[in-house]
Amino acid sequence: MASVNAIFNTMLRCRQRHYSLVATYVDADEFDIHKVRPELKMMLADAHDHKFDVLAIPSPDRISRNPVELIRVISELQTHGIRIALMEAAPKSTKRLACKPNRKASA
Repeated sequence: MASVNAIFNTMLRCRQRHYSLVATYVDADEFDIHKVRPELKMMLADAHDHKFDVLAIPSPDRISRNPVELIRVISELQTHGIRIALMEAAPKSTKRLACKPNRKASA
């Protein structure tokens, strides 16, 4: 599972980019490409429902370590208008944070 420090560091980077946290999606470490990943499914459902605008991740492998699945998920997110923000230098974790730009900062 994602460490509290890793989640905090990514949240801090989101705030520095003027994003508001909408949701956190964390799948347990034991999930692999052959198993159901409930938080990934929830994130994709929320993307479909336009509940967030930006997916903040420390690295692409936090979406999937399988290149085919990674491309599929990124394509699906792009279909729904979701941008992916890489939060560089964040410690490794199994988290994905959904954010919306703060309206004041983007005006």
